[in-house]
Amino acid sequence: MAALRYPVRAKALPCVTGIQMRPKGRPPPEHKFRAGERVTLVGRVTNYDAAGGGYVVTKRLPERNGEFEYRIKNISEPHERVARESDLVRE
Repeated sequence: MAALRYPVRAKALPCVTGIQMRPKGRPPPEHKFRAGERVTLVGRVTNYDAAGGGYVVTKRLPERNGEFEYRIKNISEPHERVARESDLVRE
C-alpha cells in the first residue's frame, strides 16, 4: 500500500440556514394539537390544492423557525401533508 503524498481533507458539512434556536433559559413551548385530533387546514395561497374538509393530526413534528409543524391526513387523500401550527384550527 503506497503512502499518501497529501493529507486527506474531510469535506465540510453543509450549512443549515433559516433555523432559529430558542434562547437558553426559556421554557420549551407546547404543541397546540395532539396526535388523533381533528383540525381544519386554513385556506392560504400555498394550500390551494389541499382537499377540503377536516384533517387528522397523525404526528407532531419539532419546532422549525419558531413554530411547530404537524403531519396531517385527510381521508380523501392517499398521502399526508405537513402543516405549520398557524395554518391549523380545531374543528
